[in-house]
Amino acid sequence: TAKRAEQVIVDLETNERDDLLKRLDREGILLDLTSRLSHERNADLRKEAVEFLSALDLSRFKQTISEALQDQASEVRLAAIEALGQLEDPALQQAVAALAQDPVEEVRNAVKRRKLRTVK
Repeated sequence: TAKRAEQVIVDLETNERDDLLKRLDREGILLDLTSRLSHERNADLRKEAVEFLSALDLSRFKQTISEALQDQASEVRLAAIEALGQLEDPALQQAVAALAQDPVEEVRNAVKRRKLRTVK
């Protein structure tokens, strides 16, 4: 799962992470993960794809993850907000801020927390 993989990935050296990305790309896993975000019916799997891609290389997959901000499932939008909250990109901040009027309170609260972190 993404959580277990994330724990391993954070301990990798830069060259090891690069090698892992190359291998996952070669084996089509990265394409599968990015495809899941737009085609997978199961929201938990879409959420896990967001978490896994952000753990692998957030800056590389930030555009793909930002598209998940529009996902129909609130848990996927939350995962995207949490992932993108680690970046200082103004365009991403604007995309996240657009969810301040989300119908789901949890999502609105995540946007508020994100805004507070960027102000500090």
